[in-house]
Amino acid sequence: MRKLLLIYFVPLCMFSQTYIDMTEDLSDISETLLIDGNLLRKKNDTQGEIIILGKNMVIKNNARIILNNVIVQLSGDIILEDEAEIYPKFIDSYIFCKNSDQWNSKYIIVKSGYKDVSLSKIKYIRKIKGNPKIHIYDPSGKKVYSGRKDEIKEVKLTIGRYDLRVEGKSFESDLLFY
Repeated sequence: MRKLLLIYFVPLCMFSQTYIDMTEDLSDISETLLIDGNLLRKKNDTQGEIIILGKNMVIKNNARIILNNVIVQLSGDIILEDEAEIYPKFIDSYIFCKNSDQWNSKYIIVKSGYKDVSLSKIKYIRKIKGNPKIHIYDPSGKKVYSGRKDEIKEVKLTIGRYDLRVEGKSFESDLLFY
């Protein structure tokens, strides 16, 4: 009976990032591209972060891009072809890419390496004054780090959204660590 309960409840408690390769879809956007993280979570039976992978994002004509609750990680660039106009709508979503000269947005993060991030480089953590104890939780509520601020120099996490609790001070939820 115990094993049966574990098999049933463990998947509900697990947090993982689900990677979905959409290189083909992202390489030729000429109409409307809708990527809904909530539907992808349901389809993949996960509560974790949905990470969309691709090489280059090539936008043609009058393209509409709607991203809902996902992170897009490109190993290349965002390319707008001649005369292309873009009509984006980002809902709690971000695009990471190596270059985006033609399209600037606060939701587009240009970064050369983005597999993981050092906690010591995260702006939310750097702004904390003193050396308090901090706790970092993934979206499922699982604690992924606990310790003093000055002990984070070698600690790395994958890019994603996390909750940050500073003992005796504050609690911030759904922060993007990149």
